[in-house]
Amino acid sequence: MSQEPEKKPPSLTREHILQAAGRLVLTEGVSALTLEAAAKAAGISKGGLLYHFPSKEALMLGMIDARHEWIKAQHKAERDKLPDPTGPGSWHRAFINAGFNNCMGCDDVTASMLAVVAQEPSYQTRLLEGMAELNRLRDQDGVPRAVSNLIHTSIDGIKLHKILGIPTPSPQEISDLKSLLHKLVDDSISNIPESNNPRESA
Repeated sequence: MSQEPEKKPPSLTREHILQAAGRLVLTEGVSALTLEAAAKAAGISKGGLLYHFPSKEALMLGMIDARHEWIKAQHKAERDKLPDPTGPGSWHRAFINAGFNNCMGCDDVTASMLAVVAQEPSYQTRLLEGMAELNRLRDQDGVPRAVSNLIHTSIDGIKLHKILGIPTPSPQEISDLKSLLHKLVDDSISNIPESNNPRESA
């Protein structure tokens, strides 16, 4: 008696489709991203793809949302490792660790998502919504905005270099930069009274 092939959970199938669509965008460009092409790249039927993404717009928005969810998952994993996951500066410490330890922003989904937004400016709204959520959380962390901006632009610069294939600092320089950013967080909140240190549990 033959056994039926094991079916993947819907969440895994959806993730597989998004990864395949991302690789398609990277190798052939956004114009090549059709539902038929995405289904073929994912190795499933078009009907199977339509179950998860009923339109090309839904697929593109899914790519943007997937990137945002990936960032949040990586950040939460790093934050849970901290001695005080909800204390002042914890959001930024986790952001730094996730940015360097997990190469946040260097995966196919990120690069393809940027390509989608660049080609379809109307999707910027969805991207900005995700960024607004991150900005709200970082503003509640007790770290001055100037320090926060420096941390973000430093990590974004490393991401962009990796995505574009531009040489990045050496491993030792990366380690030194990471330590410096952590010190900036520590120094920026060390003189703030506890009563003025926002705490949030996101």
